[in-house]
Amino acid sequence: MKIDKVIVRTIVNTLCAIAILIISALLFASFIFPSTMMGISYKLGNDSGAMKYAYTSYSRTKEVVYIAYATEVAFGVDSDEDIVYYGEQFVADENFDDYCLQIDLQSETEQGAYRQYVYGRLVISEYSLNEKDKAFSYALDAIGDKFVKNNALVALLFESMVAGDGVTVDKVVSKMRELSSTLNGEDAVYLNSLLEAYDKSTSNN
Repeated sequence: MKIDKVIVRTIVNTLCAIAILIISALLFASFIFPSTMMGISYKLGNDSGAMKYAYTSYSRTKEVVYIAYATEVAFGVDSDEDIVYYGEQFVADENFDDYCLQIDLQSETEQGAYRQYVYGRLVISEYSLNEKDKAFSYALDAIGDKFVKNNALVALLFESMVAGDGVTVDKVVSKMRELSSTLNGEDAVYLNSLLEAYDKSTSNN
């Protein structure tokens, strides 16, 4: 009987020691190799951990790929708070535009498409969190002096129309009318087609 207790105690102690070693190894890896842990966390379905490890890597290295990773994971879980937290830092990174261009080239999409996608998601999340002024400001940052298709300002227009937010709709439309006098080419055609569609829809109501 005493021998059994000794064996059981030995087994328990061994298992506890193994558990401690595993936990220690994970803590060590998370501190020393956060970029590795972000991939492991993502594969295990730990999206929150993946974002945090990616952000830790970004904080240490300032490599845009890590803040991009955190932002993309936030997109995947559709968390407005996380999209805003990571997305704001992503678009503020000095290498943001170059990174977006690389993604467009890799995916063989129209130049500027990924940039508008990121800004669009950020704008909608800001709006959803009732940060309407910030949403509008980021939408303007996204378009610059152009008006490419499916841009962030259009995303804000549709979002505010669905929400029945007349104030934001008027603000966006006014800006679009202002831009229509300065643009030419495909950008002008696209912008004017949207304004015509908007005017037609409002005149029928």
